[in-house]
Amino acid sequence: MIRLFFILATLARASQASPPARTSCAVQAPSVLGRSPSGVVQVSNLPLIQVECRRSPRRPLPASGQQGLLNVEAVVYQLTEQGASTRVPSQATASGGGGDSQDEWVSFYLDIPIDESERDAASRAFLADLARQAAASPNEIERAQAARLQGMDARMLGQMVR
Repeated sequence: MIRLFFILATLARASQASPPARTSCAVQAPSVLGRSPSGVVQVSNLPLIQVECRRSPRRPLPASGQQGLLNVEAVVYQLTEQGASTRVPSQATASGGGGDSQDEWVSFYLDIPIDESERDAASRAFLADLARQAAASPNEIERAQAARLQGMDARMLGQMVR
């Protein structure tokens, strides 16, 4: 299991006073695979994970009219079934942000690299499933594609994934 921690930070001047803020972060729908029985969002680290963090209330606009940008730092830990945690490498890349009269937000992609052997195993499973589906097709062209897929090197697909 992977646990994510987000720190929403501002690049505005530290001397600028602002009211206490509530910050919340959520994995965006395209990245959600499902939920655990306890309601925890489940994601895959094969693709980039889309996240949005919000700050409410928004910071007051300074006299200059120039608001510093929001920035986010993500720290990712892998949890064992025994509860031990290990920090894993990750990279957050901002993809957007904005604000309205109530909130400010920043959107970003979170990249959690996977071990090459895990990536290759996922690629092999994907290719095998795709080949099975194509082989069962009534379409002759799709059956021919299944034969080509079975001969494809899973490592090559894995390198294309990352």
